[in-house]
Amino acid sequence: MNRGMNVPGPLADEYETPGWLFRALDAEFGFDLDPCATKETAKCKTFYTITDDGLKQDWSGARAFINPPYSQADAWVAAALEQHVQLAALLLPVRTDNDWFRRLEENRRVTIRHFRKRIRFLLNGRELNSPRFTSLVAIVRGA
Repeated sequence: MNRGMNVPGPLADEYETPGWLFRALDAEFGFDLDPCATKETAKCKTFYTITDDGLKQDWSGARAFINPPYSQADAWVAAALEQHVQLAALLLPVRTDNDWFRRLEENRRVTIRHFRKRIRFLLNGRELNSPRFTSLVAIVRGA
């Protein structure tokens, strides 16, 4: 039986990015905004929580790291493509059958990087078993 991030539910959107992954991407891109965070898991000095609703905030000029709630991937992909960011890097599941994936794949400003192995996400600071899907990072560069 699938549990956690593999199925919809109260915990399905609460997984934290592993530190090693964020550090590697941050070394390359120099992020200054985490619009999908909690106070405990924020990766950048400037961040928005669910109360702030990062989708309603202005990201103009930001270099954003985005590990969105996967149940709302479409909205976060749309925001990353529409905001006037310098750069946005979205950590997403590989779901080639979704419209948001096609929007990324067909956009010239986007580079998609696939991981060779499954990422072990964190929950409450503890590393979990691998999910039943692989992940990608979509890098959206400003217009």
